[in-house]
Amino acid sequence: MSWTELVPVAAPPNDPGLVSVSGGVGGIRFQWEELSRGAESLGRLAGDLQVVVQGLSQVILELRQLPHLFRPLPVTTGPAAMDAVEAAYAAASGNESELQSASWKVRSSRAAYDGAELLAAARFQMRALHLFGAAQSLILTMKSLTYLKSDHISVTRTSSEPSQVDPSIHGMLRRLEAADAEGDGYLEVLEVDRAEGKTFVVSMPGTQNSSPYPTENPWDLTGIAEAMNQDSHFVKEAIRSALDEAGAKDGDQLILVGYSQSGMHAMNIAADKQIQTDFDVAMVLTAGSPIATENAMDGTTYLHLEHGSDPVPRLDAGPNSDQRNQVTVTVDNPATLLDGDDKGFGPAHKIGTYLEAAAAVDASDHPSLAPAALLAAGLGGSTTATRHVFKATRTVPPPPPASLTSGQKPVPRFGRDRR
Repeated sequence: MSWTELVPVAAPPNDPGLVSVSGGVGGIRFQWEELSRGAESLGRLAGDLQVVVQGLSQVILELRQLPHLFRPLPVTTGPAAMDAVEAAYAAASGNESELQSASWKVRSSRAAYDGAELLAAARFQMRALHLFGAAQSLILTMKSLTYLKSDHISVTRTSSEPSQVDPSIHGMLRRLEAADAEGDGYLEVLEVDRAEGKTFVVSMPGTQNSSPYPTENPWDLTGIAEAMNQDSHFVKEAIRSALDEAGAKDGDQLILVGYSQSGMHAMNIAADKQIQTDFDVAMVLTAGSPIATENAMDGTTYLHLEHGSDPVPRLDAGPNSDQRNQVTVTVDNPATLLDGDDKGFGPAHKIGTYLEAAAAVDASDHPSLAPAALLAAGLGGSTTATRHVFKATRTVPPPPPASLTSGQKPVPRFGRDRR
């Protein structure tokens, strides 16, 4: 296969529901990076070979002087030596040219690919702005409502009890459901003992309150604004406090699981320099979250689940990054509302729909999904686990003056991000 025929590694035929898997070792970018590394090696070899060619050229010049310097030599010795060296020179010179040409072609193709990727991203953004104008209006509204600013978030541990560990992507995503079931404003920290040390799995639910003003619940609309405009500053502090109270120490492994708005929080927490310094941030797992504008950190495995009919992951108006350590799985499993469900952003955005998607990921043999699966499976070797439940409470600022809110459109109400 030539470098002009690169395509993503397709999902195996036994992967029902998986529409696409981008990023990871099966992604085009990783293939290009491998080819680019190969091109660099070819360039270095060509440089080394060029030195050999120059040396052979010097030998040829010296051999041409031998008949005059050493006339007693047999008549056939000089020409034979000259023929051998000239043949070696021609072969080395030809190989050096081929290596340089191959290196140049791969580099040129990589540059063309990067340009095409930028153009595709721009076109995607234009289509997203057209198709999801209402969603984009929501984002712009959230950014313009300056009174939707978060404040200090305190955390109080409400329980600690033994817990079972389900070593799968589906099992980790179910921790979100368990955290949400505790009620509004709760989060969960699962402390897992492994032979290599401890792993702490932090699970944060999706949006639970659509009040147009800040409330005590960190997972309200103000939480979305905090993730977008304040880099999850107060959520970071709250999660760090919860980890400290749960007994997390420097060097412990950390896994962050977030759904909808909390996927953005998870990305921001993982990118925090102090968190990166203090912990081994092993994985970030998100479901139904708009995280395309968030940065992925080296050394951390990222797995993003998105449904083709869910508008929320597309609120960022761009595709997720295609990196070796960052994988996005798009699914199309059937999505329906259950009796009593809030409509919200539709059935495709419900956590139950993403739990089905996670089960399909666990059953997949796609190579890009192997790193996340290995991390999840590593939790299965644990002997004990403790589930810490925390109540998170935001300090509610005074209501905004009427002058700040007059004339502004009210924030739409979308109900809860849960089934």
